[in-house]
Amino acid sequence: PWIGQEEPAPVAPPPPDIRSVPEPEPEPLPPPVPAVLVAEGLTPRITCGGVGVMASDMTVGAEVHLRAGEVEARGKREGPNHADSDIQLIGRATLDALAELLSDPVLLHLNEVRIETLGGQSVVMAAVDLVEGRTSHTLYGTCSTTHNRQQAIVYAVLDALNRRLSLYAVKSGADAAEA
Repeated sequence: PWIGQEEPAPVAPPPPDIRSVPEPEPEPLPPPVPAVLVAEGLTPRITCGGVGVMASDMTVGAEVHLRAGEVEARGKREGPNHADSDIQLIGRATLDALAELLSDPVLLHLNEVRIETLGGQSVVMAAVDLVEGRTSHTLYGTCSTTHNRQQAIVYAVLDALNRRLSLYAVKSGADAAEA
């Protein structure tokens, strides 16, 4: 060693090679437990039973018939006759019929409904405001007009609300008879 230099500290031996230690066998998994899923209280699917539009020189009237299981409801709206007023009236009549089907009061507002071309096809687009407590949610739905323009308007409104409607109870046949 040189003067003023200390001897180097001994180097620690390298750690044992972890890869050389065999891994323990994994514990076997328990056998699967059979499960039975029971769907209780599912809300019946709401379908369109019919749409009617009556037009005169001055006014247009729309009537929408909806069904949920055995329960039926009708929504009616009337307004001035102008270009595409039937689209708005059918959308609003759909919301009126929905309000009749639901057990609890719910505040729904037709924000906008229109028909546009998308992918070379005519499509109804609907925006519906759902007010819950102090918050308002705008929900969107679409439907192709391939088969029937008037029914497509109803289905676009229903499409906007379909996931949220599953959270609300639909009137039973007995509830509807009392109303």
